Amino acid sequence: MPISLPLVWLASYPRSGNTWFRAFLTALLNPEDDAIQLNELLAPPASTHAIFDDAYGIDTHFLTHEEIDQRRAELYESWQQNITEKNRFFRTHDAYTYRSDGSPLLGHFTHQIALYFIRNPLDVAVSFAHLRGVENREDMIDKMNDTTYGFARGNTFFEIPCRQRLLSWSQHVLSWVDEAKMKVHLIRYEDMLNNSLFTFYSAVKFLGLTEYDQAQVKEALESCRFSRLQNQEQESGFRERPKTAKTFFRKGQVGSYREILNQGQIDRLLDAHGSVMQRFDYLDQRGFPVF
Repeated sequence: MPISLPLVWLASYPRSGNTWFRAFLTALLNPEDDAIQLNELLAPPASTHAIFDDAYGIDTHFLTHEEIDQRRAELYESWQQNITEKNRFFRTHDAYTYRSDGSPLLGHFTHQIALYFIRNPLDVAVSFAHLRGVENREDMIDKMNDTTYGFARGNTFFEIPCRQRLLSWSQHVLSWVDEAKMKVHLIRYEDMLNNSLFTFYSAVKFLGLTEYDQAQVKEALESCRFSRLQNQEQESGFRERPKTAKTFFRKGQVGSYREILNQGQIDRLLDAHGSVMQRFDYLDQRGFPVF
């Protein structure tokens, strides 16, 4: 049976707009609903132990990271055989990496495409620290500069996700933009805020959702305004909020790092990621932040 629709990765370093786009996508593909349900967003995570437990009938907490990695590609490739318009979206915070045999961790790329969300790492540092409950932002900057950084590296029974290798912020970006074998559409968080209709409509066209026009995109954007997502989290909670965070949806602003990071912290991020930031117009020709 031929595959008519590609599997879609919504890929990002954390706190870069992935969840906002998932809310938009949920609203767009379910226009009959009066309001999106925050705890029923499309594009579930692709790396929880529960997914692998169900697929293989074993408790994957007993497996090593490498043993799980060997199963990930095959599982994702099996999804490609049974996708529909609404269940073909999956989110990941993995950098685009490879298994020990040289094959992509996320499976064969022939029937995969990706939206990659990028955000100014200066703002990411603040938002990510909030999510992780880290008051010492130096520690968060250490993680963003760490070429071995990842989630769930301990593989304990208390971990919900499987290991995800993020690498450093720059490595994460370049792995998807330069090294991913599939077609990748880049979306800057700042453009999602400042040029919303064009940015989201361009993503919709990339996804091949040709039946949706700009008016429908605009209506879906209205359904997932940041203030609405905040209010719904306050009223109903958001199960994806980690226990370390008081709220998942913080401010959703551009440039809030200027009120929080000191110059030394800003310089550390610029030193580590300046070349990538400049490539994606986060720094001007003199090396100063644009936002």
